[in-house]
Amino acid sequence: RDPSADAQRALMHLKVVRQMLHDCVEQTMSYSDMVAEAQIQSGKLIARALDYMNEMYANPIDLAEIARHCACSKSHLQHLFQQVRGRTIWETLSDIRMAKARLLLQETDLPIYTLAAMVGFNDANYFSSAFSRTHRVSPRQFRKQRKQDSANLKGDFTWLIR
Repeated sequence: RDPSADAQRALMHLKVVRQMLHDCVEQTMSYSDMVAEAQIQSGKLIARALDYMNEMYANPIDLAEIARHCACSKSHLQHLFQQVRGRTIWETLSDIRMAKARLLLQETDLPIYTLAAMVGFNDANYFSSAFSRTHRVSPRQFRKQRKQDSANLKGDFTWLIR
């Protein structure tokens, strides 16, 4: 056997292995780029849906309407919310409505039925029930507690004004 021919064959094999490794690295990087791009697109889609829900929370909203606004299917949107946010679209919409309700309860003296309608609930009793389930206190009690907390806070710092 010719030692130089064996060395050439070994060198050829090393070049092939090197090319295969290079191809694998490129494919992995390409896959990583595709995953990153998909995550960016998913984030944009969820952001679009959240913006829409924050804008339209006071109105009756259905899944088809949100999906249409986001230019995607209902099932894709539901899947993304569950996968990325760990919450359903309806839980998220409820969170938005409850946050708006808390703010209105703290900052206004609007009647509960008016406030309920302002945050997307047609039935004030259902709103009160949903609010109580979420916050373990009724809207009236929540408002009363926040006013007391606010009064106590003001009272605690009167010495600063003197």
